[in-house]
Amino acid sequence: MARLVLPAELVSLVQHVELNKAGWWDKTVQRLIVAVIWASDKRLTTQGVVHELRKMLGVDLRLGQVKAQVKSLCELSMLIRLPDGQLKIPEEQLEEFTKQLERVKHIQEAVKGKFIRLFQQHCPVVTDPELVWNSFNDGLLVPLVSELGARTYELIAGIRLDLEAIPRISCTV
Repeated sequence: MARLVLPAELVSLVQHVELNKAGWWDKTVQRLIVAVIWASDKRLTTQGVVHELRKMLGVDLRLGQVKAQVKSLCELSMLIRLPDGQLKIPEEQLEEFTKQLERVKHIQEAVKGKFIRLFQQHCPVVTDPELVWNSFNDGLLVPLVSELGARTYELIAGIRLDLEAIPRISCTV
């Protein structure tokens, strides 16, 4: 019996719909909004958030979509809307955000350190493991996550083992 293979675009669409049902996209947009407000050197209105999302992250969202998520964030006390319409992250949220960033940096450094230790152990003739890490991270890992998106977890967890169906990343050495 012939196996039916769905086009990658259709699989991606189904995954996108399922992730939306689970609230994944809303949570992601909320995190992006908070990140942009945190990273901005000026106070932003909702319209300013839309502009900064596009400028800083290349994320193009509709004003209505951002307004809805800003409203949710205000209801969750993760943002405060000032009387002039500008948005502010409350101090306790700023502290938590900073702690989360520190944890992420710590994890990234631990992963990099382990990679370099293993690389030095198995490839002692290579004199610059830091360069190898940068090439691995920038040339493979980041593009892989970008290309595969939601499917990255499935690949890493071994849920999706049909490697032929996964999009290819072009790589130059």
